[in-house]
Amino acid sequence: MRSFELSIRPQYVRQTNAEAVFGNGKKGYLHEIQRVFKEEFDDLPTFTIITAPTGTGKSYAFPFPVLEAKQRPQKPFTADHDCVGLVVLPTNALIEELAKNFRETYPQLKVEVINRARLNATGKKGFDRLKAILAIAGASDLVITNPDIINYTMHGGYHKFAFKQHTGRKEFHNLLECFDYLIFDEYHLYDEAQIANILTLAYLRDLILGENNRLKYIFTSATPEPKLKELLERNFGAEEVREIVEKIVDEPTQARAIHGKLEVLFYWSNSFADAIETQLDTIAQELAEGRKALIIFDQLREVHTWEAKLKQHFALAPHEIYASTGYAPKEEDNQASIKQARLILATNKAEVGVNYEVQYCLMQPGKFYQNFVQRFGRVARGDEVGKVVICLDNAHQYKALARELKGKTMAYYDFVNTLATHLRHQAFYEKRVPQYLGEYMWCIRHSIRHHQSYHTNRRLQDRLDNTDFFTHSRYGLLQQINGLIKELLADALGTPPEKLKSSSVAQILADNDKRLPESTRQWAAWWGHYLDTYLSFRDGSMVVKIIDQALDLVLDYSLDWILQHKEIVEVRQLDEATPPTIEYVVGRLKERDKELQYDIATIPAVHALGNRLVSYREKWQIQKKFQEGVARIEAQLKKKDLSSHHVQIQLKLVDKLRLLSITYDAHRVKIESIASDEPLL
Repeated sequence: MRSFELSIRPQYVRQTNAEAVFGNGKKGYLHEIQRVFKEEFDDLPTFTIITAPTGTGKSYAFPFPVLEAKQRPQKPFTADHDCVGLVVLPTNALIEELAKNFRETYPQLKVEVINRARLNATGKKGFDRLKAILAIAGASDLVITNPDIINYTMHGGYHKFAFKQHTGRKEFHNLLECFDYLIFDEYHLYDEAQIANILTLAYLRDLILGENNRLKYIFTSATPEPKLKELLERNFGAEEVREIVEKIVDEPTQARAIHGKLEVLFYWSNSFADAIETQLDTIAQELAEGRKALIIFDQLREVHTWEAKLKQHFALAPHEIYASTGYAPKEEDNQASIKQARLILATNKAEVGVNYEVQYCLMQPGKFYQNFVQRFGRVARGDEVGKVVICLDNAHQYKALARELKGKTMAYYDFVNTLATHLRHQAFYEKRVPQYLGEYMWCIRHSIRHHQSYHTNRRLQDRLDNTDFFTHSRYGLLQQINGLIKELLADALGTPPEKLKSSSVAQILADNDKRLPESTRQWAAWWGHYLDTYLSFRDGSMVVKIIDQALDLVLDYSLDWILQHKEIVEVRQLDEATPPTIEYVVGRLKERDKELQYDIATIPAVHALGNRLVSYREKWQIQKKFQEGVARIEAQLKKKDLSSHHVQIQLKLVDKLRLLSITYDAHRVKIESIASDEPLL
């Protein structure tokens, strides 16, 4: 196994002359991002993009605008209110960790979390959950949540449970009015569709709040996406965008240590298992000398494979080894487990801000350069000295890096910039963002029209009429598809289309289900499934209840992963609901099963029922599968009576679906069921 070494000098974040006393009584100099949040927040434009390596403590700047506002004297007889911030984080584990840190560091602030667990604790259901969200936000100084809550609220998910016209001041724009700034931390994890969702939120701010709008949007990451700045400038103007890059130096003068000296070892091997075997003695020495070690895998399956082996090899007690992955109960105390553990095994969960306090790391580099930088930053925080071992399986990359890096001692940025030229970057297709924007705005407008107040609907409509938003072709496309399906319903019911104008497709289907021909009912049901996918911020995986006997865990997890990797011991039906709640009892890892079949409700299957059935391999080419399904429907329609108005409407619909396929991806997939060869299934 070939290898080479290099050293990275200690890293420091440059400090300014500005000082602050933190809420916990500690006093210190601020680095640039903290100073800007404390002293210049009011002067920031609408959008600020912040780049700071892991370990700089940028998150401790997030509460400064709130703290500063509390110290300013309130103006009498004005509507001024205290400043309130909203921090959006990608994982619940990170949310809980940051909330705990903020409560300890800034005890004078009321810091609240809004996630599923917090809302479940209120006992509220349906529309009452939105009322709970507004109540929590209205009584807080700083709120920490996930993008799923924001997206579901923005797209009207809670309003589907409310009586139209009776939502009062319980609408999404009322939630926006609670806040002065929104921070999207670790935004590098978001793809084009998700960034478009955030930009839609910004458009709504202008369209609905108008002159009352005061929101600022802040994006933070250690791995910036340059095209985000271009997008923001193009959509909102260059004067509305500012970029701040935290200055990192390798001299301790007027600076705070963020990473100690790092010894870096690169291996070239096709087998990460072989790399682990060669490092066992080194890891044993690290543990014996009281240091903590971290191994980062690309695949969850490998964590499960190695956890028991390493526990036995190093004679570790159960609490001394910890698997930091998404495969865990939601109520698990991640921070406590990490603190106790001497050896931590992680997946890409290690890339999202969790501080493992480790001095040694053995890692796979991840799929993209962005993954590598996030993983690399987990080691030797503060002034700790550390060692990082990186296993590359690409011979060309290894040889090129060896030529440039072998034996060198270099600065952190010189190192990561060299890696940036050799590792694959995650593509960001900014040209697709306007397409998503049009779709999202139509869905939100549709929800407001059918589920929220007349006043909000009219205000948004008037604002849209006065902008060029209708030039976004995807807005018009969804409007046309919706109109054609309503025309189909009217034709099938023998009703003038005007009579159905104020009703949604879902409402018409619910009121007339038994009167409709099967094909018309299928079109309406498909459209309902398709629109439901916009309520989810992430891909539409099927999450089920799991009892893992091998690992002694009870959790919710992806059924897809379970059927591929785990033995199914028992399948239990827990209730008589429709559909019923199913619990899967699983055992050991098995040989990976890729012979799965997915029933996908968002691929139209009118006149072609087989369209919805997708194999494991086809799922990776889901856009092609959608396009083939549309072609199959067209072929079947052309065999019918072409003089029929009903058939002609469907042929027009097929033409629109060809255009719809341009943005059909994992975000638009809704899995109804997964079939496997498992005997119990």
